[in-house]
Amino acid sequence: MINTLYKINFQPQQYNFRQQQRPVLPNQPCRDTVSFTSVNLLKKESGEITKIVKDVIDNTEKIGFGSEGEVFKIPDTNYCVKIIKGESTRFFGDWKMNVSEQDKINNIVARAENDAVIMNYLEGQPLKWNKPDEIYDLPKSAYKNLLKQMQRANDECMKFDNSPSNVIYNPKEKTLTAIDFYEPSPDVEFEYTPLSTAFSVLHNHSASPEHMKNNRNLAGKLLDVVLDELSSGKKPEFEIDRYDVFKLFGQLRMSQNLNEAPQMRYLREAFSDIFRLKDLPKTEENTRIFNGKVKYSKAIIKQELGQ
Repeated sequence: MINTLYKINFQPQQYNFRQQQRPVLPNQPCRDTVSFTSVNLLKKESGEITKIVKDVIDNTEKIGFGSEGEVFKIPDTNYCVKIIKGESTRFFGDWKMNVSEQDKINNIVARAENDAVIMNYLEGQPLKWNKPDEIYDLPKSAYKNLLKQMQRANDECMKFDNSPSNVIYNPKEKTLTAIDFYEPSPDVEFEYTPLSTAFSVLHNHSASPEHMKNNRNLAGKLLDVVLDELSSGKKPEFEIDRYDVFKLFGQLRMSQNLNEAPQMRYLREAFSDIFRLKDLPKTEENTRIFNGKVKYSKAIIKQELGQ
């Protein structure tokens, strides 16, 4: 079971769904006060779960808090519990295990009548603006899985709150996990742009040569993931939009504070050809040209973006 940790940061104009589920970031480790197995926790009766949760709230240090909520790790389990400030902790009512798909995307596994929730607990650390250099050397699978999370949320009409603190980095497992998705107001238009969103969250804002190199490396990994998906011969695991790809190119150029190098122009042109060829009939000639453009693009990425 993966573990999750959250930050609460409510925006009053959003739906009540968002107000109930905003995550809380980790603050300090807790001390164990009760003991039971995570396998059996959600199979217990509502009253027994409530008793365990109350014991945790009364005797366990918080692992996260925000302006409107507090989170406590449930010892000896892969779960944590979040309670809303101002809500009575004496009444929880029945715990509902049949949560919505939107709840599942936010790692919520059970919900009480007073809006307390039990969530999966993610090991790791939330990213900050000054990010550890090792996140730029992660395997491509780490970035791909982050993009797949955004795809899953988009399928449920949910948007990622793209703040670095809403991405958990697990150095042991070498993973990146987004933790805060919300349902936008229907009168607010938003674009599904996973690539440029991932870059904006993960890239380093420093103008130092080392951090600028890290940003190039990050863009190269994301673009390489796109090429792998487009050339896999099967349906991509996340939606790839031409606009999003070229928006990423623009972000990379801005992060470098330099005029675009000729090789990067060639790379953009190659991606234009790849998208065009992708929509053409799969003739032998078109496939040969397509594969050649992919190989050429990967060579530029390796040379110019550190792959």
